[in-house]
Amino acid sequence: MAAMSNKQELYLSYLLKTIGFQSNDDIREYIKLLINHYVRRDYHLSGKPFWNYSDCISIVKQEVDIKRFKSINEKKLTNALTASDLSAFGFCPVSYVLNRSFEIEHPTNQNELELGTEFHGRLITAKRKYVRDTDNEDLSSVETYNKRILTVISSSTLIYAGHKEKKPFYNLQENFWGDPDYIFMDKTGTRFVVEEKFSYKHDPARLSEDEKSYDRYHQNDRDHEADKKRMDWKYKKVHFYENHILQIYSYIRNHPDGVRYGYLIYWYYDFDESGPYIHKYDVKDILPTDSYEQKYQEVKSGIEALSETKACRIEALAINHKKCVRCSVNKYCGHKSKRYNDLTFPYHRGFLRLYLADFPAELVSRS
Repeated sequence: MAAMSNKQELYLSYLLKTIGFQSNDDIREYIKLLINHYVRRDYHLSGKPFWNYSDCISIVKQEVDIKRFKSINEKKLTNALTASDLSAFGFCPVSYVLNRSFEIEHPTNQNELELGTEFHGRLITAKRKYVRDTDNEDLSSVETYNKRILTVISSSTLIYAGHKEKKPFYNLQENFWGDPDYIFMDKTGTRFVVEEKFSYKHDPARLSEDEKSYDRYHQNDRDHEADKKRMDWKYKKVHFYENHILQIYSYIRNHPDGVRYGYLIYWYYDFDESGPYIHKYDVKDILPTDSYEQKYQEVKSGIEALSETKACRIEALAINHKKCVRCSVNKYCGHKSKRYNDLTFPYHRGFLRLYLADFPAELVSRS
């Protein structure tokens, strides 16, 4: 991957200082995380690929504009608990407060959200559109397990598809709303829930342009380092996020018609000349356990305490930028700057302030 230009990095650093970043180490880390998460392979009109860094800059530039003009609509607070609330609070209390406080008109990962909706719209799980054919490849134990689970899902009866029907269930006793991606009934008559998450990940199985040229003229040679990356990715067991697991457990726990277990599916996609495609997936089965119930009660209690006291303590130095950079509401967040140790509910607009930063002399036009 080609490096970001010096001028691009200078401008991005300036924007980050404008939204409150102070430490050069934090700025360098955040830029690196932006690159890792948002740089995409794009194509010139000629068909030649290139690495596109524009999203890394536009994300932060739009944040500056949002905070400068503060044209943000507030949400009406409600008392009902949702699976999304539990997932957001489990991910980050600031993210939860932002989602409950404001209408998020410009989510950071807008393209990913739209693409996820498109993939959901195709009912990937329900219609058994999995990944590019791997039947002739050696399967790892992970792949064997995943294929077995998808076989169970595809042989079950689809009862509900949330992205098509939009009829969330309500548990009156728990005052809980839930809208899972899918509910199925297996061959024993048992209901189970399926939740899908979609993430961009460069497909290491695709040859780069340099590799294609190299292979064209050196038929017997291979890029062994690239081959190793492909094999590592193929056999890698991915990490399932705790807040996603909690979301599914909340469906199992609270569905009034009885849902006994669930599956969490991570789909990884890349782009080629014809558009996005899935190149890897991983599955986790989720059964009710005491540890899940304990985590559920911890997060629920945290939400209830914050709703009652309207404030809580945040350890600014413990802010995890790996979470911040992939958070859908980070354009509305002032806490990732590590300047604030308190959090209010609703989110106080004072956290949205901008800071004076020196514009880089290297970017000033000399004409």
